[in-house]
Amino acid sequence: IAATRFAPAYKSFFTLKPETSNIINTAPNVNCNYLSSLGKVPTLLELKQHAQSLVILIKSITMSDQGGLIDNENSGIVGAQPFSDGLTYDFLNNLSQPYNGPKNPALLKSHNLPLNSLINMISQHTQPASEYTDPHGHVHTIRETPIIEDICPLHYAVDSANYPSQSQPYATHQALIAHANEVLEMIDHEYSAVGGLLGILLKVENEDQRAKAESTLLGQLILYVTRLVQRIHDLERLYANALDCLASESVAPHQALSALGPDGRKGREMVFPQDRFVLVNAGDNVWNYLDSEFKYREEIDERVAANYKKHGVAGEAIWEQRGGKEMSRGITAIDITTRYYRLRGDPLKTIFVIPAHGEHPGTKATRKMETEPTVVAVVKPVWPERISEWEKKHRAELEELKQLRND
Repeated sequence: IAATRFAPAYKSFFTLKPETSNIINTAPNVNCNYLSSLGKVPTLLELKQHAQSLVILIKSITMSDQGGLIDNENSGIVGAQPFSDGLTYDFLNNLSQPYNGPKNPALLKSHNLPLNSLINMISQHTQPASEYTDPHGHVHTIRETPIIEDICPLHYAVDSANYPSQSQPYATHQALIAHANEVLEMIDHEYSAVGGLLGILLKVENEDQRAKAESTLLGQLILYVTRLVQRIHDLERLYANALDCLASESVAPHQALSALGPDGRKGREMVFPQDRFVLVNAGDNVWNYLDSEFKYREEIDERVAANYKKHGVAGEAIWEQRGGKEMSRGITAIDITTRYYRLRGDPLKTIFVIPAHGEHPGTKATRKMETEPTVVAVVKPVWPERISEWEKKHRAELEELKQLRND
């Protein structure tokens, strides 16, 4: 039996017998490691286990809508139920002829697609036995050891059915990430004396090489991380300075004209609410905002009160003349969001208050930073083209570039 793409040529005593020689024509794809391994004789149980495993594998990647009779075309039974053409078990309809695909030509295309998900991602080789002598003169023998290794994801497919042989079926996302991680670990180890992976970026003084390094994906990532760490350091420094500034205020808060009190002649009495609550960031901007809000609310309240007076449901005593206008006395109230702060570990437990924080012009940048996430928008996820498809489109250009470099 001639060699296939997966196994060498096969000949056995069974195929040489006249009564079973027809298996050469009916089973041209029987070649496999179970039958072609040198010095290993398979058993019937092992062959059945292998055949069952193949059927289970085919069943897992295909679909079937009905059962059928095995070898129904040669059974001689009228009305024997066949397996559906192109589905899981259609190769069992006729066991006297080699299976060449579905009878419907439209279904043949899907049967000829390479199954990249089934390709073996590991390779195994045997380390031969060896001997070594220890310092005491004793000879030790190391037995043959099987070694299993992951196949490099950049390895090309040497034969992929009817598809170009320049595809990279091993280049899955998981394999590429694992491969890249292994390479980065090696680089990090080699540069451990200068800070590891983050230390491989050339200095700014070397302009040409630095520009080339920054044009690479790894160089851009390292540069981004470096700048991000520097920015975090600056922010932590500013945050520490702000805490230092507030710490002095929390020790002895005084909301008066002087430390001796308003008149400057005697000690100020402790007014606990004013000592426990300290106004911060309460300048002219927030005062102007609150003043405009009070004026707007007062105008609404005046109209409501005037309507009450018109209908005779308001007393005359609450009205007075101010600026030539008759206005009602009273209190105007507005509800404004306020934020409270307190230093951790402060023994006085002083509370700092920023009035109208939700509308404060001076805290607009902080509010925006807190409400907007770092990632504002994410690109709509799509299935990208496999790298093998990209390579097929640009294979000619890449080969031409390689040729130009060699020339």
